[in-house]
Amino acid sequence: MDERFEALDITVKRDEGVTIQFGDGHVAFFNLVDLRLGCPCAECRSLRDRGEESWPRPASPLPLVIADAELHGGWGLS
Repeated sequence: MDERFEALDITVKRDEGVTIQFGDGHVAFFNLVDLRLGCPCAECRSLRDRGEESWPRPASPLPLVIADAELHGGWGLS
């Protein structure tokens, strides 16, 4: 992989979101709402496919926070 596109640093702020700094100097920030709305799980995808909102749902926890985060494989964060 081109080193410019490798994540050099990943910062998780539980009440704000995730910041990733790449080898080329680019910094990407993903806020909590965008992360939640982009959830790739089967249930959230199914809701979006049907034109329904995946979040917030009636039982959605508020405030929105990151409860846990860990590296997943060679490139992911779960």
